[in-house]
Amino acid sequence: MLATLPFGWSAVGELRSGYARNVLSRVSRKQYFCAKYIAAFCSAVVVLLIPLLINLLVLSLFLPGLTPDNLYPYGIVGERSMWANLYYANPLLYTGLFIGLDAVFAGLIASLCVAGAFYLKHRITVLLFPFFSLLFLEYADTYLLPGWEISPVKFLRVLPVANDRLWGLILFEALFLFFISAGITWYRGKKYEAL
Repeated sequence: MLATLPFGWSAVGELRSGYARNVLSRVSRKQYFCAKYIAAFCSAVVVLLIPLLINLLVLSLFLPGLTPDNLYPYGIVGERSMWANLYYANPLLYTGLFIGLDAVFAGLIASLCVAGAFYLKHRITVLLFPFFSLLFLEYADTYLLPGWEISPVKFLRVLPVANDRLWGLILFEALFLFFISAGITWYRGKKYEAL
């Protein structure tokens, strides 16, 4: 939810207050809504990356820089975990890939706020829309499709999960989030009447 705050809050405020109309008198709809979408995506990436990188640096000060051993009982990354062979060969690259995956999904999830601003009237509702979407995916993952890992809450964690993480499914979900959020922003932005 913190990743949605920077531009999710402003997207609905600008559309409801009339500020968007003022800006659209100077720039095209395409430029304005594309910039709003990119800003929401980038701000969410930065909001997620800064704490994760600080956490990684602080932990690197206190934990030994040894190659992980699968006999050590804490935080084991098993063979069914995503990129497990990379974890034991190059743990820093493994950590970087997971941080990058988390950052991309944070940007995509925060971009849902820009799309939701066209349909939802209240700022709090727009900010909670991605959260409830994630809760729905978590429910579907647990109760409706128990053999798949479709919930970002589960497959974005480094620790092992109950089912295999399928790269195709993760890529499909990222593309789906992108096309839904960018498609709604582009379509509704094109139809948005400034005057």
